[in-house]
Amino acid sequence: MRATRVLVADDDELFRSALVDVLGADPRFEVVATRASGVGIVEAVRATAAELVLVDVRMPEGGAVAARSLRTATARGELDHVRVVALSAHASTPTVVGLLREGATGYLVKGEPAADLPDLLHRCAAGQVVLGVPTAAAALRQLAEGG
Repeated sequence: MRATRVLVADDDELFRSALVDVLGADPRFEVVATRASGVGIVEAVRATAAELVLVDVRMPEGGAVAARSLRTATARGELDHVRVVALSAHASTPTVVGLLREGATGYLVKGEPAADLPDLLHRCAAGQVVLGVPTAAAALRQLAEGG
């Protein structure tokens, strides 16, 4: 089994480092790059051939901005398919809906048990939508209603 190539983008150095450590301990993942912002994220994905991008929602050029940039570059054929997972301590329904509209395949709340994280990310990498937030049902209802 080939490891999923991961780019971790978070402006919190301690959290970014912890993510790298957790994923580095799991043979299903290979962390190929880290970023402290979303600036240049398309170029970083292109340079590293990352397949899964973990992006902080509230960092500079993060969240929906980063997801939109990656979705647009993929649609233009500039990138191979890349999956985006949003990470945040904030999980309001509008924020979750916004990220899903921009193409995120996952939205996970920071601070949840790290032991589950690799399994959840593996599911996202496989194309499953994973919403590990208390507002998931409301976000899905809003999307279904076109709101």
